[in-house]
Amino acid sequence: MSLKTLEEMVRSGRKLTPMMEQYYSIKKNYPDSFLLFRMGDFYELFFEDAKEASAILNIALTHRGKIEDIPIPMAGIPHHAATTYIDRLTSAGRKAAICEQVEDPKEARGIVKRAVTQVVSPGIPFDLDKSDQKSQHYIAAAIQSSNSFYLTLIDFTTGDFKGCGLKTKRS
Repeated sequence: MSLKTLEEMVRSGRKLTPMMEQYYSIKKNYPDSFLLFRMGDFYELFFEDAKEASAILNIALTHRGKIEDIPIPMAGIPHHAATTYIDRLTSAGRKAAICEQVEDPKEARGIVKRAVTQVVSPGIPFDLDKSDQKSQHYIAAAIQSSNSFYLTLIDFTTGDFKGCGLKTKRS
């Protein structure tokens, strides 16, 4: 059986390492984003994320260990250069979930705790200081209730916030 994805490995009953279990539990919550998983001085991407990101970023695709007999595809970027790489991912129309170590590795018992601290999309740059401050960059959200429609907009460069509610007719 050729297992290509982490999901296939889990479904097949393969035993994950504690680090891969942590990665998998976080990745399930961000299926449409590249998960940049902080490992010391690097953000690492695994499996499909690694394959796609290595092509977009023109970085090496390698592997980090194995799950039983199957190598784990891996690509990594240095955390100090993350802005450039993340901007390239979002310029390609993709989202990136930034997963940081949220406890001091020296004080950790077992696996260092990690959590997603930011999700970057094509509409919101990773480094807001580098965004074009002369242009407006709105993000919109809409919701419909039984008899109303609400629309909100926020410009993340200026903080300008607008919203409105409209009554709808039901026939």
